[in-house]
Amino acid sequence: MDLKNKVIVITGASSGIGEATAHLLAADGAKLVLMARREERMQELAQKLMDEHKTDSMVIKLDVTDREAVLEAFEEVKKNYGRIDVLINNAGLMPVSFLDKLKIDEWDRMIDVNLKGLLYCVDNYDKNKSFFSMLQNYLQTFFHLSRMHKFYGLACFLYC
Repeated sequence: MDLKNKVIVITGASSGIGEATAHLLAADGAKLVLMARREERMQELAQKLMDEHKTDSMVIKLDVTDREAVLEAFEEVKKNYGRIDVLINNAGLMPVSFLDKLKIDEWDRMIDVNLKGLLYCVDNYDKNKSFFSMLQNYLQTFFHLSRMHKFYGLACFLYC
């Protein structure tokens, strides 16, 4: 899959897997849209991507649990680029407590981010794409990113 000039949205882009993915895709010439809650970290990442890969990235501060904000963010991307070719829905978190500790607020937050945030982003990705074209896009991107384990270890896929 040729990623040159593909418009790729990465949620949870401010650190970890999202940041590593941004570096990998920037090296392949993709146009990146970095989305996360920590705007300052994304600005630093965007500067690194420019310095290291000559990639100009769009930065959007976003909490994926805010359905209206997700809609506005995706509309901004489409207005700026005209399309979104790939969505890497990486925003996520994991509770720091075991389920038997019954810290319901932590688990509610995880469900809001990991499940509802995922649904909000997929819903706004491209309403004109069929499920099967989105699945094909996902599989192509996954196989492309699978070479990332050479640099960051297979653990990143176990997390996902």
